[in-house]
Amino acid sequence: MLYSLSTIPVKNKKKAGKNFFASLEDRVTGWIILCTWCFLLFFSLLSLWEPVWFVKISDPGRETEAQRYKQRGDYSLKLGNFPLAVIQYTRALEIQPDLLEARGNLGIIYSQTGNFNKAISIYRKLIADKPEQAYVSYLHLAEIYEKQQDYQNAIKYYRLSAETAPFPSHPYTKLGTILAMTEDWEKAIDALQLAIIHRTDFTGYYLGMLKRDVHLLKKDTGLTKAIQKELEKGITPADLEKYDIRIFQERLKYDREYAIMHGNLGWCYDRLGNPQSAL
Repeated sequence: MLYSLSTIPVKNKKKAGKNFFASLEDRVTGWIILCTWCFLLFFSLLSLWEPVWFVKISDPGRETEAQRYKQRGDYSLKLGNFPLAVIQYTRALEIQPDLLEARGNLGIIYSQTGNFNKAISIYRKLIADKPEQAYVSYLHLAEIYEKQQDYQNAIKYYRLSAETAPFPSHPYTKLGTILAMTEDWEKAIDALQLAIIHRTDFTGYYLGMLKRDVHLLKKDTGLTKAIQKELEKGITPADLEKYDIRIFQERLKYDREYAIMHGNLGWCYDRLGNPQSAL
């Protein structure tokens, strides 16, 4: 009896109302699904087409993600975990191909692991893509050629680095040392003397700091414009008054490379038969 009662149809009015709301719910659900698919399809097409406005919207997110992988790569490089660092730098460059710092660090890894051809290729491309900081790549190239005992190219790139670097004392030291190794004593003396001059030039250090930072900072910052204005104006004694030159001079007493410059310079003078200048 209960079973048969449960199968008795409801009144037509109630049934019609129930069907109406059920069909309305189905229609709304259908439209939501359709709109979702259209939305996904639209953005899929945009990602393939990549209009300028769409790329600009997504740039900040991509840059953040690329920087995150780059920072992980830096940490792995610091720990000496080269395989993991390569993976992280490569991923950063896939997201942001113009992240040149990641590419440069890949060059360091390849150089340290003996994959010199890959490292050389990276540094040559960096010179073309970022000529304002080519001196860094010149220095790395010189070190690679020195490891390979290709002293001619090592001398060439140490010289290029020294002539373009904001702080040229280090590449001049390396240049003078390798010239001494190849027994080109007079040119070695010239390079080492330039290394000493630049190492002790406080004004040159201040100027080098400005030249370095103007390329490290983003171009659209107010600080970049202030530095460029300072460079255009030129360095005056008033600019240096805020610094204590005695601290700079005191640090030279404990500067290992500064001692190497003088030691190698004395060696070159001695080899030229001028022991008096070697003292």
